[in-house]
Amino acid sequence: MNQQDAETIIAIATLAVLSDGQQDPSEYTQLTLATARLGLANADRAVQRAVAGELDLAVLSTQLSGAEARQAAYDTAIAICHADGAVNTREADFLRMLAAMLAIDAASAAAATTTAAS
Repeated sequence: MNQQDAETIIAIATLAVLSDGQQDPSEYTQLTLATARLGLANADRAVQRAVAGELDLAVLSTQLSGAEARQAAYDTAIAICHADGAVNTREADFLRMLAAMLAIDAASAAAATTTAAS
């Protein structure tokens, strides 16, 4: 993964925070942790653009460099959607759409969900 992947993952993660219209502080905590884990000193620009509605999930999904980055984006989104408890319908719809756009297979999606839910 590269710097561009990390920034794209954080942008996708921010869209995950926004996906249900209920931004919980625990989701933002997960976003901050993901930013640090990816080695980004500052993700404010990506977050601000996502919050402003300037970023499109389909476009972001095509900007990731490979399978590792796509899986990391999905895993990060899963963790964020689970941060405030059980995933609601809107979050589940977002995650299904993201998995399809990232070509995440059902087994990988199920494994990521199990890990995040525990």
